[in-house]
Amino acid sequence: MLARDKLIVALDVSSAEAGAELAMKLDGHVGAFKVGLENFSAEGPVLARFLTSRGAMVFLDLKFHDIPNTVRAAAREAAALGVAMLNVHASGGRKMMEAAREGAEQGARQLSGGVARYRLEVQKEPARGLLRSLQDFAPPL
Repeated sequence: MLARDKLIVALDVSSAEAGAELAMKLDGHVGAFKVGLENFSAEGPVLARFLTSRGAMVFLDLKFHDIPNTVRAAAREAAALGVAMLNVHASGGRKMMEAAREGAEQGARQLSGGVARYRLEVQKEPARGLLRSLQDFAPPL
């Protein structure tokens, strides 16, 4: 694996056009692109669809956190977009994370929880067996 394959570039812009323009400039130089809340709120899935249609790896960074049924459906729809990765807030508990995994199994290759990233503690229901360490997702370059 090349160093560039480990790079995820955040397309934190408010328009799909600006995100697509940046992605096309970086095509072949990075491993994946992150589409986050700003762009998704402004444009919906337009940028994610554009990127996946061109074969790009996409990390959909929406940090799902809701009742299990809603998160399952959202993860299923995200996977249908062809994204490679998506994430959930682990503070939603084990049932929500399991639901996210079930929904994402239709396509997303990686599901991550925000336990380490956000330093949240899940006290009622430990997340053992559902999450991998951040080092697994972003090993040292």
